[in-house]
Amino acid sequence: MMKKVALSLVVLMAFWMLPESGISHTRVYVKIAPPKPKRVTVVKVHPHRRAVWVPGHWRWTGHRYVWVHGRWIKARKGFVYVPGHWKHTRHGWYWVPGRWKRM
Repeated sequence: MMKKVALSLVVLMAFWMLPESGISHTRVYVKIAPPKPKRVTVVKVHPHRRAVWVPGHWRWTGHRYVWVHGRWIKARKGFVYVPGHWKHTRHGWYWVPGRWKRM
């Protein structure tokens, strides 16, 4: 019984320690180019001192593009936010999500 528990813990630890790069990410290509940004939002007032504005963007639903409004997120110390964007390749268009980049 103890051997089974120990073996289960070893297997669990092995999966937990796998690098994120080992995880498969599915990329969905869209043959139709995204529309130009729907509108530019003029943002004047920060909700708090450490807020970062994430601009709105078009999201593909599988049938059409829908507009996702911009929003405020909390800043991360030592990082800068890089907004998401659509990238074009010979396969079509795909969404590159926004991310935090170390300064």
